[in-house]
Amino acid sequence: MGKGKNDPNCKQNSAISSMLVLNDLTAQDIKEMLDTVLVAGGLKGADLTGVDLTGANLANANLSGADLSCADLRGANLYYVNLKGSSLIDANLIDVDLAGASLRRASLRDANLTRADLTSANLTGTKGLKR
Repeated sequence: MGKGKNDPNCKQNSAISSMLVLNDLTAQDIKEMLDTVLVAGGLKGADLTGVDLTGANLANANLSGADLSCADLRGANLYYVNLKGSSLIDANLIDVDLAGASLRRASLRDANLTRADLTSANLTGTKGLKR
């Protein structure tokens, strides 16, 4: 449950995997690229299935409608991020800062939220969250 890319049921995003192979990018390169994209306007509706975003700073980002299924977000900063309607199925969210985040109608089925900070997060209509 919620093992991210290590879950046998999860597949890594093929487009991002291809970039990693073709351009020999590291996980840090991807995180830096994401920071640039976020400054330019967000990742609304992006397919980030199975992507390793361990420790990434995505604070205040617009990830509404994004697919982060099986993504590894351990220790990531998702402070006040907009995840409205996003899929976080089987995502690894251990030690993630989701304080103030909007998770309205997001799907968190089998996501691992161990030690995640959900202070003041909007969980209205969230699916798969065990309370």
